[in-house]
Amino acid sequence: MTIEQGATFEAKRTGKASVAALFQDHRGLTTVAIWVVVFMDFYMIFGLGIWLPKLMMNAGYALSAGLWFSGAYFAGAFLGILLAGRCADRFGAKPVLFTCFTAAFVVITLLAFHPSTALIVVLVAIAGGATSGGQAVTIAYAAVYYPPAMRATGQGFAFGMGRFGAVFGPALAGILMSMKLSLLASFLGVSIPGLLACVALMFTQDRYAFSAIAAKSPAAQAAAAK
Repeated sequence: MTIEQGATFEAKRTGKASVAALFQDHRGLTTVAIWVVVFMDFYMIFGLGIWLPKLMMNAGYALSAGLWFSGAYFAGAFLGILLAGRCADRFGAKPVLFTCFTAAFVVITLLAFHPSTALIVVLVAIAGGATSGGQAVTIAYAAVYYPPAMRATGQGFAFGMGRFGAVFGPALAGILMSMKLSLLASFLGVSIPGLLACVALMFTQDRYAFSAIAAKSPAAQAAAAK
């Protein structure tokens, strides 16, 4: 690539995006839905990631086994991020997110029914992959939903809401265990946010996304036709 002598460039200022802009132009409902999804996802990630060894000890497994389960959880998280990203590119973000959060709810709940050790490793790995994969795809979804001028603001506030979930999830899981509730109730306290994330996804409005609006513009259609 060469630049002709005497060429000039113009820098265009887009201005700073305010938080209020995330709620303008019909984006408010989707913004709140994204925040809820990320909150619930971080809730599951940190709630299960921190308390999994203790929960499995309450189920009658040794501490050493609980640590192995944690290793499977984080290994599944690594692979889940890679797989969820590839699937989102092929099938779209929302189908992948519904799959991830539904799978997280199912496999975390199944841990309360005393499956075999080998099956626990599989379920825990799926839980790690589903929750972490859901996190990665949700943030990517937010990136294409907002216009470029407010993309960093949209993603930043989504992450911020997720951090609230990262604090609230382990705290609530600890409270549930201190109440001496049944093992099923303890695991449901971690898995139900997966269903709540699915409900929140239903309120996202893709027709107001920047990617959808840009695709309908004449300039974008002309570029795609070339």
